[in-house]
Amino acid sequence: MARPKKPRPAIVGALEIRLGAWGPIEVKRLFSGYALYRDGTIFGLVMRERVYFKTNDANRPDYVAAGMAPFQYTRSNGRVIATHHYEVPGFVFDDLDELTEWADKALAVTRGHGLQSDIREVE
Repeated sequence: MARPKKPRPAIVGALEIRLGAWGPIEVKRLFSGYALYRDGTIFGLVMRERVYFKTNDANRPDYVAAGMAPFQYTRSNGRVIATHHYEVPGFVFDDLDELTEWADKALAVTRGHGLQSDIREVE
């Protein structure tokens, strides 16, 4: 017997509405969360009802200055892995212009990211 699907978190619907003015986004299941796409390119994640956008050296300081941390997970061997996706600060959601600016930067990072690894081990 198939298990019933879990409803999507409210934050996913809110993102679709708020970022819909920025451009059409697509939300797809990814492991225990969701991936955010625009034009077929992933730029963010929703994990544990928190939103994370892709970062690099250009935009990561904005997240760090706001006190935000990267998305991390623990592998079966106990190693903690941190990705280049940082949690989006709450104040960004309050301002649609700010949200679209941060999303633009995350999308640009993804498009120019190349083949560099997306994860790093936390010491």
